[in-house]
Amino acid sequence: MVRSNVGSEATIRCAIAVVVLLAQGFWSGPARGETVAKVALLRTDAAVVGNAADAWLSVDAVVHFRCEETGDVVHLGLRADFGVVAVEEDGRSFEVLEDGEKLVVREPCPADGRDRTWVVRYRWPLGRRLDRADGVIGWFPWYPTILPRSSSTSPMTVQVDLPTTLRAVAPGNWSEEATPDRRRFVVIREHPSALHPLLIGRLAMAVHATDGVTARAFGPPNYQRALTAIADWTATARVWFGERLGRQDLAEYATVVVPLPEGHRGMTVPGLTLLSTVDLTTDGVFDRRIAAHELAHNWWGLAVDFPSPRDAWLKEGLPTYSAILFIEERMGDEALRRELANSRRIALVAERPGSLLRVLDDGAPGNAYAQGYHQAAYTLHMLRTLLGRERFLDTLREFYERHRGGVAGTEAFRRVFADAGVPSTFWEDWVESAGLPEFEVTWRARSGEDETWTVEGTVRQTGNVVRMPVGLRIVTSDGHQETTVELRGRETRFVVACRSQPEALEFDPRGDLLHAGVDILFRGGSVTPR
Repeated sequence: MVRSNVGSEATIRCAIAVVVLLAQGFWSGPARGETVAKVALLRTDAAVVGNAADAWLSVDAVVHFRCEETGDVVHLGLRADFGVVAVEEDGRSFEVLEDGEKLVVREPCPADGRDRTWVVRYRWPLGRRLDRADGVIGWFPWYPTILPRSSSTSPMTVQVDLPTTLRAVAPGNWSEEATPDRRRFVVIREHPSALHPLLIGRLAMAVHATDGVTARAFGPPNYQRALTAIADWTATARVWFGERLGRQDLAEYATVVVPLPEGHRGMTVPGLTLLSTVDLTTDGVFDRRIAAHELAHNWWGLAVDFPSPRDAWLKEGLPTYSAILFIEERMGDEALRRELANSRRIALVAERPGSLLRVLDDGAPGNAYAQGYHQAAYTLHMLRTLLGRERFLDTLREFYERHRGGVAGTEAFRRVFADAGVPSTFWEDWVESAGLPEFEVTWRARSGEDETWTVEGTVRQTGNVVRMPVGLRIVTSDGHQETTVELRGRETRFVVACRSQPEALEFDPRGDLLHAGVDILFRGGSVTPR
């Protein structure tokens, strides 16, 4: 994580701040006997103004709330480096004292059912004049909240007035007006959220709208071709995810391309994604999987949360495999196989891999990515192999719709797929167990009197034992034929009748099974294998 800052002349430093509302201060807290009001935050409307010669942004934030439990004081959360000018209601200013983590407003707040409206005026420091600030400013938290809150979400409207060389980006219904000297932005977010980031910078923009969805991509002007491609990809992915994964209230999405800290390639809050410049080129190339993965977090991790460390494999595996599904939809089966091969390659670098339920605390540190993203995605693909693509997608949508707006975990996921017919052995072998299977396949072929052939063989599991169907392909003198073998234990025998002379055997030819390796041995017969 890095703190909000103004980008240097050489690079853009993006703020990925923790949502812990800090405030500068010296006061020790409320006086003895004072009680803190408990409130419900209803909405926030903020006006942000920046002038080229100023080293700050002026903010007027209108906070609408209702007291639910009477108190002598109200606590405001606001960042420590923000200079509070006033807190007012109907033109009347309140006494504001500064605590180490909050502002304390000495104003009684009775639980009388009345809606209150406070105006908080403050300055957002930039460290240098706005016309000399290179890069991207902001992230969150930049607006006041009332603590403690009975609800962690609220709608928000943001108006930003800036010199014409700058743009503002925030998630929500976005509009822009420009004059020769100024740009005015309005973002209306009626869908409640706990996070309302705001980014300001010298940014080019591309827009793509389709089927009621609008996607905007922002970034340095020299990435305009990539921004156009990202906006198109995001809009079409959003439509497809909505159709196949489940409905979303957000119809407008923003992607901002910025340099991210080392090791970070993307980050998403509801309706807004950051992508790293390391994955883009000026001629329009960008990482489609990462862009779709981050968009899919609006479904997995945001609309449905997975708070337990045991469920980290779902929190990242579902977005990873959702991205692969969309790549398949747009680019076909060959692209699907490339993505699976890439996930298999990464999954196999895990050192001493443990159970998927322990990817955050088991094995080597790098296993969280190798297993939590890529082994998890491959495990979801094997679920699809068991059910078929359409039934898998329908079941995935059922899981999403059941838990949308709430929390879920592995057990809830397992129950939905059990209803679709997935056996308990799947979870035991692929989610709860540690390690991956390895195989040794031996086979022989013999001819019959009527010019038919028979292939006989054994699949032996030398690593972790799994119970799973696997495909076999017999390459023959005039083509090939495929069959499926049900793996049921340490050894599984198979017999396949062939119409013409067998020449080779391929194990799992489509790459649907995640394994650590396979040896195929010809044991003789009346053919000479390739």
